Amino acid sequence: MMVSSYQRIVVLALVVVANVICMEWALGLYSSSSDGSELRRPESTLKSAPSVDYDDKAQQDEEDLQRDNEAVLRFEQFDDDAVYGMDDNADNEEGSTATSRMLFRPRKGPKAIATTIPSGNRPQCPPNYFILGTKKGGTTALHRYLAASHPQIYPYKITPPPPHNATLKEQIQDATVGESLVSLRDGNRFPRAFPRIPANQIFGESYVSRIINEDGVLVKKCPQSRFFILLRDPVSRALSDTLMHARFHWLKLNEESNVNNFLKAHANAFEAQMKRVDPNLASNPEPVRLFQSAQNFLYEGAYVIHLRRLMNAGMDPSQLRIYFSKDMFQDTPTVITDALHHLGLNESFIQPQQLSEPFNARDKDTKTPIHQQLEAELEQRLRKLMAPFDIELAKFLGISPQELPWPVPTET
Repeated sequence: MMVSSYQRIVVLALVVVANVICMEWALGLYSSSSDGSELRRPESTLKSAPSVDYDDKAQQDEEDLQRDNEAVLRFEQFDDDAVYGMDDNADNEEGSTATSRMLFRPRKGPKAIATTIPSGNRPQCPPNYFILGTKKGGTTALHRYLAASHPQIYPYKITPPPPHNATLKEQIQDATVGESLVSLRDGNRFPRAFPRIPANQIFGESYVSRIINEDGVLVKKCPQSRFFILLRDPVSRALSDTLMHARFHWLKLNEESNVNNFLKAHANAFEAQMKRVDPNLASNPEPVRLFQSAQNFLYEGAYVIHLRRLMNAGMDPSQLRIYFSKDMFQDTPTVITDALHHLGLNESFIQPQQLSEPFNARDKDTKTPIHQQLEAELEQRLRKLMAPFDIELAKFLGISPQELPWPVPTET
């Protein structure tokens, strides 16, 4: 019997559909639990995050990579005396572990050296490491310094430093060095935001909004990556962020805007939102998110909230390094050495002369107009507003508030 072209097409389509169903069944997407209930893919810890569907081959590749290249961190321990601000008896305290102590490297180090290089989480999360913040805390410099300090680090999205008389476009380009500017929630666009990295190189990304906007999805999708956070004086950070927005004409700011009025409005909004949602936000071990990134410049500097949310989302403390911005700029080789060790790399390629240039920074030779200087009364108010968060941050880091490299009022 002759078979028509139409019948051939129908048969071929049925075969393709049958193969797809079989493959999905084999991957366990439609499998059932022992009690007969349907097994579902775990939802993101952020309710607003949409589910992500990858094609079958990408899904299989991801499973093979995780199975074959399991990045298990093992650490070579150093003497406790090398740890700044740590109690010699900390290991004997209830709930204290060596892993959790590796979280914080403020001044002295390294405490530990990773014996594996982070594999990344390809295809859904290509970066081997992330610089999560803080905004105006030196993240551009850290991204450039790491790439300049080891040939095995691929210089992702690094452009030449802008000239002294840089145009506004060049300044904005410098401010976004290392940032993919793509959300992790966009499961299709995010992996495509990165180039094909040579097999012997690793790379990092420094989109600093992620620490606030994507804490849960970051931990879920990038469990094998490693992370860095820089902490700057939250009041100085808020002022610097405001000046940058004025310089770039963002948020309806410009060079004629009064920064004090802008920051007063942000302080008022922060206080009102806390009063409405959680008056004890600073001490809450499970804080809620009050704002998205860039919506409130004081909230950005409430670092303990963002760190707790990361930990509550399931981040392994051994994956994270926290530095003070002041320490990075005052003793850059020590911080970069520790950061390289965190990535399983050595410091033999560091050249100190390459670690001395500030990036994405305001020209210090430019005189600040009076309307762009922080009023003393407002500074005092902002420090009191941030003091409960600074005190809790010190507890989180295992140091005293006096050891934070910025003033913390004792009476709030």
